[in-house]
Amino acid sequence: MLLEGKKILIMGIRNKWSIAFGIAKSAYENGAQLLFTYMGEENKEKIEEIALADDKIKKNIQEKTIVRIIIVPNRIVNIVVK
Repeated sequence: MLLEGKKILIMGIRNKWSIAFGIAKSAYENGAQLLFTYMGEENKEKIEEIALADDKIKKNIQEKTIVRIIIVPNRIVNIVVK
């Protein structure tokens, strides 16, 4: 894959129709690890939705209960499961 082992910072995702979302999807499909930043609390739910839609995340959380999703703006999305 073209971007295997690369880490890419995605900025400015507003929804699944934004240019940044398209870039993130393409980079992910080419093997990149993605990091997201967002501005404002109103985007928190959108970032959660995008993270939970990721195939690798789906695989790792299937048959588990999501206890909490922790988002530290401009840092990390952490999904706690049990």
